[in-house]
Amino acid sequence: MTTRETHVTDHAAVSSLDLPDGAQADLRLAGEAVTVTVRGELDLHTASCLRQTLEAAVCEEADLVLVHLDEVTFMDSTALGVLVGAWKAQTARGRRLEVVCSRPEPLKLLRLTGLDGVLDVHPGAPVAPS
Repeated sequence: MTTRETHVTDHAAVSSLDLPDGAQADLRLAGEAVTVTVRGELDLHTASCLRQTLEAAVCEEADLVLVHLDEVTFMDSTALGVLVGAWKAQTARGRRLEVVCSRPEPLKLLRLTGLDGVLDVHPGAPVAPS
C-alpha cells in the first residue's frame, strides 16, 4: 500500500510517497528545480510508484529534476528503466534530469549499463562503508 503526504514549508512544497517494502520517495519543489530523494530498494515492486513520482516531477515543468539516490540500498534494471523514462520525458521538453549518487550499489549498475555516460551523475554525500 502506498500513501502520499504533502506539506508546504517556507520555501518549498514537499510530497512524500511511501513505496512498497519500506522504500520512500520525497519530491521537493523549490524555485526552478524539483528534487526527488529516494530511499530503500528500487525494484519491480517499487517501480510503478517510483514512475508516478518521477512523472509528477517532470510535470512540474521545472528546468531541472534532481534525483538523489544516496539512500538507495538496491536498484535493479526495472528501476533503471523508470529513471531513463523520466530522463527521456524531461529532455524531450528541453530540460535536464540529473542524478546525485555516491552509493556504490547504484553507481555500479549505472556504470555497468553505461548510463553514467548518458545521465549527468554527480557525487552525493559520502557513504559510510557497509
